[in-house]
Amino acid sequence: MLDEQMRSLERKENRSLGENLTLANHYWQKGMREEAMGFYQLVLEEDPGCEEAIPRACPIIRRLPVYPIRQATDFGQQYGSLAPRSIALAEDMAQLQRYSLNQFYSADKAEREATECRFDHEGYGEVTNDACDYNNGDKKMRRVKPTDRRVLWIQKVLGFRRRGIGWQAITGPDSQEYKILVPASGLMELTDDGLCRPDTGTPFSTIPDRDKYGNQLPEKRQMEMAIESWTRRGYRFSIILFFMSRKEKEGTAIVGRYSIPEYHFIIDAEGEPDDIHYSFIGAVYPG
Repeated sequence: MLDEQMRSLERKENRSLGENLTLANHYWQKGMREEAMGFYQLVLEEDPGCEEAIPRACPIIRRLPVYPIRQATDFGQQYGSLAPRSIALAEDMAQLQRYSLNQFYSADKAEREATECRFDHEGYGEVTNDACDYNNGDKKMRRVKPTDRRVLWIQKVLGFRRRGIGWQAITGPDSQEYKILVPASGLMELTDDGLCRPDTGTPFSTIPDRDKYGNQLPEKRQMEMAIESWTRRGYRFSIILFFMSRKEKEGTAIVGRYSIPEYHFIIDAEGEPDDIHYSFIGAVYPG
């Protein structure tokens, strides 16, 4: 009887926010995660304040801020000159996750077309206005994994200057600093807290490249583990990203996001500000 009531409600046009939330909770409790996600998405689009009504185990939907979609420009310039003009990784990652959701659920046509234009071009990407300082993290911070890096993450950098053989981020009154952990290089995995931090856009965790005995894990197995981090939470799809980081005490890096054939996307937190390797890396100007 209840299932028939839910099917009848689903067929109803112009459902209220409460009705969409009822459907979402019903499907979530039945273990139909993707059906639930579609209705949770509708709830948040109508009222972002309903986030707390969404299960914590549905992290791809929770804490996903909405930003206007803008396109990358100014390709082929030195990365360090692009960073001060671009958006933060946190904004880029929120847009990337919304793009991924739009591939599976109904979304506003204009938003879907804008995100496809931004993210569907293989090889393209952008420098962000972040810097990752591997020298000045909080050395008292407790690591979650032994391979975690304690770093100083800086948003809204004004530029970069040479410091010895490395670089220093130039900050201003609007710059923001976070002493955080970033994982070792590897495929990003979905956690109960989500895919990445909402404040910095950095991943919570990556797949290790070695097993508990110290043996190298084949790349195929690493990819399977990344996908399993989604499927065991009830999703039939996954967002595959590879995070690149340095080790502690290896200086300051510029940050960027781009796509390559092997993975959906690369999040690069080990680049040099004077890099200009790729003519298809640009900047996305904030509004």
